[in-house]
Amino acid sequence: MATLAAVCGTALRPVHAQNGPSPAPATGPAGAGVLLNTPADLLKLLTNPDAPQAERDEAARRLVVMNTPEAEDALQKVLINTSNPRGQQSAARALAEDPTPNPDFVDPLFTLIGPDVVSTEAAARALAHLRDTSYARLRLLDAAANRQLREPSRVAVLRSLAPLADKRTAQTLVEIVVNDAGELRSARNAAANELVEMTGLAENGADPQRWRQWWNANQAKDDAVFAQEMLAARAVRLDRVEARFDRLTEEVRQHLRENFQEATTNRERVLLGYMRSPASDVRRIGAELVVDLFQARRPIPESATQQLRTMVGDSDEQVRLQTAAAIREINDKGALDAVLVQLEGERVPAVRAALAAALAPMGSPLAVKPLLALLNDPNPMVMQAAAESLRGLKERLGEGDPKLASEISRALNDALRRAASGADAARLREELVGAMVAWASPEPDIRETFRGLLKLNETPAMRQRALQYFGQMGSDYAWPADNIINSGALEDRDPNVRRAAVNALARTAKAEHAQRLFERLSPAVEPVPAVRDEAWMALAVLFPREFEIDQLNAWADKFVDVPERRLTILETLRNKLLDARRESDLAVVRQNIGETYAKLGQHARAAIEFEEALKVPRPGQVRDLLVKQLIDAYLRSGNYENATRFGSRMIAENKQYMATIRPAITAEVDRLASAGEVENALRLIGLALKMDPPLAENVREELRAIEARLRQSATAPAAS
Repeated sequence: MATLAAVCGTALRPVHAQNGPSPAPATGPAGAGVLLNTPADLLKLLTNPDAPQAERDEAARRLVVMNTPEAEDALQKVLINTSNPRGQQSAARALAEDPTPNPDFVDPLFTLIGPDVVSTEAAARALAHLRDTSYARLRLLDAAANRQLREPSRVAVLRSLAPLADKRTAQTLVEIVVNDAGELRSARNAAANELVEMTGLAENGADPQRWRQWWNANQAKDDAVFAQEMLAARAVRLDRVEARFDRLTEEVRQHLRENFQEATTNRERVLLGYMRSPASDVRRIGAELVVDLFQARRPIPESATQQLRTMVGDSDEQVRLQTAAAIREINDKGALDAVLVQLEGERVPAVRAALAAALAPMGSPLAVKPLLALLNDPNPMVMQAAAESLRGLKERLGEGDPKLASEISRALNDALRRAASGADAARLREELVGAMVAWASPEPDIRETFRGLLKLNETPAMRQRALQYFGQMGSDYAWPADNIINSGALEDRDPNVRRAAVNALARTAKAEHAQRLFERLSPAVEPVPAVRDEAWMALAVLFPREFEIDQLNAWADKFVDVPERRLTILETLRNKLLDARRESDLAVVRQNIGETYAKLGQHARAAIEFEEALKVPRPGQVRDLLVKQLIDAYLRSGNYENATRFGSRMIAENKQYMATIRPAITAEVDRLASAGEVENALRLIGLALKMDPPLAENVREELRAIEARLRQSATAPAAS
């Protein structure tokens, strides 16, 4: 474990060991100090004599990453505080990694070059990092040439010069290498090593003669040409080193993961050790492992969750990136404050985007204003992430405050107007529009934006989003459906757009728009079956919401040859008549529903409707037809008990019904017999023979003959 962590922290070239205590154990109180992310808090940590050196280093790196006047002031205070050498070392080491080096640190850094070799090494590397500042170069070369400087410290200075890669530095190093009489061997070897580092000429080693020849061949070159050649040589070497380092890092990552998986009783300690490691690669693995635990549905230690929150402001951008992703994955709502604070000062666009993405699952209204601010970010990736998070927040905040929806929609609309057009901006525009759809403000400006997005010069995906917006406006007003109809979306060349149009009309259309949907049911008008189906579904939603009773009657007639769809309209009509208590009309509709069920072969449901229709007094011929329809429905549904009972009741009521009941029963017996349904036929015959009043004797004789024939057939031996 210790070896692997050390490997991850290995620099591209050797450095002196740091003074100071080792990091505190992972389970001790030490890891919690870096939770504080303001310059004042970090300065307090840097000046705390009891703080572990690793935490001081991290605090200094965080100040550098902040890149604010307050953070730089805190670093200046640490650098000039001679009573706090370990804090000075931390600040210098952090400045050596500053992506935007500040020349104001040259003088305080130079004062650290002296007897203390650790402070000298840290300061020299920071000054070399300021190589674009001529004053920093001069101070560093003066220190390199200073033979009065204590030998270990001077060697540390010499070993920081290769990044300068200019002629004056090369001359200084060559003069030291070739000065056998005036220079110590340690200084000559350090200078030679730095020349090898600068030029890539490993074959020259520490040979003074070779370096003298090399200098003679290069000293007349133009300064810019010389610097370019040195940087190119160094880049070639660093490319090779980087490839080896990447392979090494990946292997170490696998070992660290295996080490964690194999841990049993001390797994929490191992995880915290990773998350508090001085090596950023190890801390990143710690954040990844938290996600692994969550995805495997294993408990995440509370200490790890707390530590993850401290890593939101980590000095390493890759760690911050992974931490933001982890917080989003596990939806740690307790990290909200840390995320919001980090967003205010985060300089890396990718991390700002990841932090914005982490806010959506938290579902907090406190995230709205920071996300709106990110819509003004100069980086499209950040704007896109902010829009996506605003859309996600809508799902979690619900309807909320209409004023908030209006504010968010206006901000998104402004961002959309600023967004560039073209392929590169397409994804950003889609996310902005998607968030506007989610918040769905009906304001005129927003409405006008979506009207423009329905035009053919927009992509099909954008037209679909615009249709979703109008669909969400509902049916309280006619303008949403009017916009959909007038846009030509129903005739769009893209079937997905047409489908989105009919879906939107399902939520917005009025009765006067129904004919346009009806037209889409024809294959001659709409060639895609799925769109035709969606158009029917839109109509089906429209009937109960927008149509009156008389209108529904007319629409039912349009679907006489399509019983499934006719049934939908008739059932809607039945429900409206029930509410209106129009019993006579209701009986007619119930009879029509029964007929439609019968066409669909759903005879049991047809019987229910016919039964209800018969409860209402009807004219003679209509009633006679209903009696026939009901007896047929009973028989075809296999409900022979109800069929014979109903038949008996009708014959008792009026013997004329014998002419209706008898043929219905005998016809069904014949059908069952022909179909081979012997048991059902025999059961129906048995019930028919028991009817009271009875069927006519000739009918009973006929039924007995059929019964005998069926029984004989059933008992006859099968032909061999």
